[in-house]
Amino acid sequence: MDPKVLDRTTGYGGCIALPAAITISDYTNLSGASVTVNGVTKTEGVDWTAATSNAATGTSLAAALDAISGVDAASVSGVVTVRSNSAFHISITDTPPTGMTLAALAGPRVK
Repeated sequence: MDPKVLDRTTGYGGCIALPAAITISDYTNLSGASVTVNGVTKTEGVDWTAATSNAATGTSLAAALDAISGVDAASVSGVVTVRSNSAFHISITDTPPTGMTLAALAGPRVK
């Protein structure tokens, strides 16, 4: 597994600015991948579906993340923007070859 983490509250990778972006680069490589926001994990095949296209996969993932209390998520062309109204911690787990990446849109480092 290849976890990537952004955390706005503690230590290395501390995030001051929001939001974060998850870019779907190859939906065919996302079987069983997961995204965790504020301790709630959403898993491909259970909570969201990687199918048809990167854009459709982004829409499915955004809907799953948006259902988490205190989290807002939206997708445009396979890029999922994630915001939180409280302490914000996000990570992705994607077995190589990777099909998605995580980045801060402003401020923090990826750990």
